[in-house]
Amino acid sequence: MNLYQAFNQNPVNFLDPYGEDVEIMVGRPYRKHSGAWSPYGHVAIRVVDSDDRKYDKSFDFGRYGKTWGLGKSKGEGIMNIAPGFDYLKRKSRERDTIVYKIKTKESTDRKILNYYQNQINEGKHRRDLEKRLGYPNSKTYQLKDEYDAAVILKWYRNTCVTKSREGCAESGYEPLEDDIAEALDELYPKNVEKNLEGIFMQNDSPIIERRIYRKRKVYSPEKISHSNFIKRKKVLISIEKISREDAWKEPKQK
Repeated sequence: MNLYQAFNQNPVNFLDPYGEDVEIMVGRPYRKHSGAWSPYGHVAIRVVDSDDRKYDKSFDFGRYGKTWGLGKSKGEGIMNIAPGFDYLKRKSRERDTIVYKIKTKESTDRKILNYYQNQINEGKHRRDLEKRLGYPNSKTYQLKDEYDAAVILKWYRNTCVTKSREGCAESGYEPLEDDIAEALDELYPKNVEKNLEGIFMQNDSPIIERRIYRKRKVYSPEKISHSNFIKRKKVLISIEKISREDAWKEPKQK
């Protein structure tokens, strides 16, 4: 157990004292069942009312249907919607996921939910993909716009990162529209994690908590509140930087 894990070894308490939240979930790279290394990472957004459970939805946009182009950089724009913890359980089969939590109001959450619902209404239900994707309690839709990671001009990209950014930008809540959306103004999820970690390190950060779900350990994430991080900041910053950089390198196969 390293020093960081020693600070964060207690399992998370899933009863959220803050109520409404938006969470940015960054999936780190992983090795596929075929043995091939998948280096790109992933980003999704979760909107949750943790008190009354009136809503809990993760919006996971990706190349889950037909793909084409150089390196399969383009494809059908598939949005998978599942309860947040179901999303994390599914991702935990293959990769580590970092979750950054931002406290919100229900009015903020409703704007984000409505934004994605309007896109879903313009798309079509893809029941053929739901079972294959392997999420419990999920719904899968093909949106009107295709997935596109090949475009050089960033305002034309349509990826998991830009789709998560769009929800923040439509939230009507300044920390999400500004700081978090700016952190998501990236092509690569690796840079998104670096940016969000930088925001988390700020004394007045809008991110109130960070959780790390290690592969196949979804029921015991490493959790730290922003206030506890600040208390240990001098010790944790260098540890976190090394840990993050190592996570994005391809490990040697045994």
